[in-house]
Amino acid sequence: MSMTASTKDEFSDWMHETMIASKADIEAKDPSILYDVDGNAAALAALDPPYKAEFGKIAGMKKILKDQIKLVNTLRNQKYACASAIADGISGHMGKSDTLSKEIHKKRESLSNPKNRGPRKPKIA
Repeated sequence: MSMTASTKDEFSDWMHETMIASKADIEAKDPSILYDVDGNAAALAALDPPYKAEFGKIAGMKKILKDQIKLVNTLRNQKYACASAIADGISGHMGKSDTLSKEIHKKRESLSNPKNRGPRKPKIA
């Protein structure tokens, strides 16, 4: 079983606290062998500030993504409104019974009905 991001965070913090709290027991286990509790605690603690700093950037990125999606949706709606106005203009110019006018309206109506859409991949330039 693998650990999740939050369980990795929890274990890392717990390990740091436990190592410091257990320093005397670790060092007393075998005094002939040096186990560098302070050095290991410092190494683990040194990773905390850059981790927290980088982790904090995620919230900013989520806001940037949300704002970008809002902008793209606004531009998409403007683009559709323009295309729709052009369709209406062509239809008015050509007459509603014209073949092109009928094709334009048929296409718009087919895309307006979810049953007629089918799977689609968005076009990205």
